[in-house]
Amino acid sequence: MKKLIYLAFMAILLLFSSCMDDFDLNTVPTKGAKSMDELKVSPDFKWNTSKTIEVKITGLPVLKDVSVTKSLLTVRNNKEVYYSGFHAINENNEMKIIVPSTIKDIQLTFGSILLDAKIIDNSVSFSFIPVVTD
Repeated sequence: MKKLIYLAFMAILLLFSSCMDDFDLNTVPTKGAKSMDELKVSPDFKWNTSKTIEVKITGLPVLKDVSVTKSLLTVRNNKEVYYSGFHAINENNEMKIIVPSTIKDIQLTFGSILLDAKIIDNSVSFSFIPVVTD
């Protein structure tokens, strides 16, 4: 019985497939470039999907007799972590990290401190020195 059902299914499949026309790619209308030589790209288009940015961190000056422990420093956006390492809050740091080219803002976390900054000319600066306003 299974053989009979299988043969009937195959016969129906062959019947319907033989009724279809062959697909010819040369008859499909195309717009734009027909070859790679004809392809035009705007000069403003950026082909790279990542960029290297320089991260500058200004540490918080402390008195010499105050001991400073190292905490986890993380450079990230909302989803991805690009750098993570232990640093002291009084250390100035400079590093280069690779981020997606679409990233415009970046965050730095150090313990409970969270700082946000915009990436300008592939550079971003953070400072642990608090801004005092009147």
